[in-house]
Amino acid sequence: MRFLRLGAAVGSIVSITTASPTCPIDGPAFPKPLRPSQNEAVKAAVATLKDVFANVTAKAQNYSISVQVFSANEPEPLFSLSHTAPSLASQNSTGVKTVDENTVFRLGSLTKIYTIYSFLINAGDKHWDEPVTKYVPELQALANRSDPVNYVAWDEITLGGLATQLTGIPREYQKPPCGAYPTCDRAQFFNGISSFYPSLAPFQTPAYSNVAFQLLGYSLETITGKTFQTLMQETVIKPLGLNNTFLKAPEDSRGVIPGDHYETGWAFDIGESVATGNMYASAKDVSTLGRAILSHKLLSPVATRRWLKPFAFSSDPLAMVGMPWGARRIKLEDTYRYTTAFNKAGNIGDYSALLAILPDFDIGFTVLVAGELPGNVGFGLADTLGEPILPAIEEAARAEAGAKYSGRYVYPNNKINSSMTITTDELPGLSISQWFSNGTDFAWIATVLQNQYYPVTPRIRLYPSGLEGPAENGGKRVAFKAMFEDADAPRNNNKMFSTECGSWVSIESVIYGSAAMDELIFNLDSSGKVTSVTSPSLRVTLDKK
Repeated sequence: MRFLRLGAAVGSIVSITTASPTCPIDGPAFPKPLRPSQNEAVKAAVATLKDVFANVTAKAQNYSISVQVFSANEPEPLFSLSHTAPSLASQNSTGVKTVDENTVFRLGSLTKIYTIYSFLINAGDKHWDEPVTKYVPELQALANRSDPVNYVAWDEITLGGLATQLTGIPREYQKPPCGAYPTCDRAQFFNGISSFYPSLAPFQTPAYSNVAFQLLGYSLETITGKTFQTLMQETVIKPLGLNNTFLKAPEDSRGVIPGDHYETGWAFDIGESVATGNMYASAKDVSTLGRAILSHKLLSPVATRRWLKPFAFSSDPLAMVGMPWGARRIKLEDTYRYTTAFNKAGNIGDYSALLAILPDFDIGFTVLVAGELPGNVGFGLADTLGEPILPAIEEAARAEAGAKYSGRYVYPNNKINSSMTITTDELPGLSISQWFSNGTDFAWIATVLQNQYYPVTPRIRLYPSGLEGPAENGGKRVAFKAMFEDADAPRNNNKMFSTECGSWVSIESVIYGSAAMDELIFNLDSSGKVTSVTSPSLRVTLDKK
């Protein structure tokens, strides 16, 4: 418990040369934008992308592109562009002559998103801590071997470890008479991995493995009693209406084939490794998948939130490893304002694919490429898309939040001197610029109680808590968390252990009558209009004027 005597000075405040930065709660700084396409900043960003991609496609003589930027809250993409390589006409292709959003590309390892999605839909995440030996009988005979240098400790490998690339098993299997080509049947595969040398100790550090996802696919089949292909078709492709998504190569006329049917990799079937990288889809269908994940169409919101988290660090402090995502931390406008993009790329033959989703904004990027691929083409095009779009989307979220929540809130009939003013500015989150409770400057008191010293310069920011509930007459209640910051706090950056941004440990640190001081609940009517705000700790509701 914290105690503070407001009547005594608590130490001295060092001189400040710059204002202390805001320290947001990790996650969205504003409610997710519902109509980003109508925002002027987004319109300007889209216009910029049209100009930029005119230059990109002018240089893309030998590769075709289909890209989209989409919002889970709008049916049409914010930006969509498809480009047909001029060289395609001279390649005697048996595929499409003109690429559009419905043209099918190979996805390579982007397939792994579908694999995890299907696993969560059909088996949930309750199996993640169980050993793979429980579900893959061929591995049971290989468990409990005593030499961890020469043999994989299969009894220590869990399904969650497979999904998060933390098993330390090798990337591929290849041993005559089979491997990448010709592919191995199931018996050959297990005969080969029985003599695997482990790559790393289990759960030591992430290391990419296609073998892991083949085993995960086998495990799902055992858990459900159905084939991987059946599960994918019945529980992902069909429910989402993915009419241009396939587990095996569709007819050539659906796809872009930048050359020979076989040499491009279009017709190459990876057989038993289907769960690792065999799928095909159009840009429109990949975006539909991204929308479905962000809008919780086939998974509950809480299951989705558990999924969209990093599970391991990497050597790059801004890059972490998820399931099967790469989680990329992207810095936005303020010192500690980051957002996380969950990305999965795939490359196979003459094809490259990428899906990136950003849950903080409910948006995503789809990138599909076929032909003579430049280096890093998928992520490079995502960089090009993201540079103008992300700041614009943040501005769209700020503008929508300001239009809905900004204003003056007062006690009904002005019976007591309690009021609050909410605005938006250039910083993350809504701003409480003024807060009086029964005639007392509560903004100052709350900031002192939170920070445990004074004098302070109050800076109160509100961030979405993710909690919403029903209210009377068809309305709803939306909860926010307040961060009470001293804008003139001394800087404490670039230290080994100390931090100046520990918002996660300060949440609900001041409680009054079992209610947190940092909890504010907005009350909305059935039309979505904000009518009032409630402070549970002060036991007061202020009406919006």
